[in-house]
Amino acid sequence: TRRRALDLATLKSPEQTLAEALEAEQRSLDQLLHEIHTHIGAGSFATAVQKLEAFVAEDPETLDPFMHERLKEFQDDRMLLEHGVRYLQRLADRGEMRKAWTLMKACLARDELFRPFKDETLLALTRAAGREDVGVVDSVLADFPRAYPESTHVPEALFRRARVNIELLKDGETGLKLLAEIERDHPSFAGTAPFQNYRKRLR
Repeated sequence: TRRRALDLATLKSPEQTLAEALEAEQRSLDQLLHEIHTHIGAGSFATAVQKLEAFVAEDPETLDPFMHERLKEFQDDRMLLEHGVRYLQRLADRGEMRKAWTLMKACLARDELFRPFKDETLLALTRAAGREDVGVVDSVLADFPRAYPESTHVPEALFRRARVNIELLKDGETGLKLLAEIERDHPSFAGTAPFQNYRKRLR
């Protein structure tokens, strides 16, 4: 315990053990990234994704953010975004919605069509966004029917976008048009209490 103060050389110490473990981990990671790069170059993109996901699965909470940073070094954004969409869903599943929204914005900066796998996840993320991101929220909600054409949550997305326009963007004209669209195309949703109560408050 006094080896440092006494300047004693040791064959083994906790610091040396930790350093060896970190070095081995770094070698393993470098090897993985090399294999991923090789698979991508050979056109085996799906295999590269599988290898990455298998590695991260050992400890997602620790490895996801670390891996995402390393993937930024790749010239090809596809792997970063493929990992990003899975990383985002894992954050959302753990209830870490603010972190997930921050990741979403970073991925959108690289690909404006980036979206979560699930429609429910996107809606939840827009609720976690700050007021400073209202423009981004409006944009992804406007694109909701294209991104999730089979979704049963389209009227909910329209309603949320209407409220964003009316309450935050101060664009009453667009908001009222969206409410009218819901009444015309989604009468069942328009008949629900939340929609009816909101409509009454606007009159």
